[in-house]
Amino acid sequence: MATQQEKENQRGNNWQGREISALINIWGDEEYRHANDDPFTKKNTIMERISSRLAELGYKRSVTQITNKLKLLKTKYKQVLDNSHARAMRWTGRVVGRGQLCMT
Repeated sequence: MATQQEKENQRGNNWQGREISALINIWGDEEYRHANDDPFTKKNTIMERISSRLAELGYKRSVTQITNKLKLLKTKYKQVLDNSHARAMRWTGRVVGRGQLCMT
């Protein structure tokens, strides 16, 4: 039989809502925002620190899992922005040429 630790290591990539909220809150902390701007801080180091903070909260995630989740969250956020922009364009006017708005 597998131990609890082995089960946690083998679990899927499904993230729970609280886990995602914790990740976003940690990622939004000033300490990490400024670390991202620092050219001497390696991204892997930041992800390791985020992983440690998540572990303190009881969520065990690898650096790879965190990196992948953040990429996915950023991609989905950009899609929402793009879709809301396109929806707004349909209500306010139409696009003519290369992104020029023509009010009708």
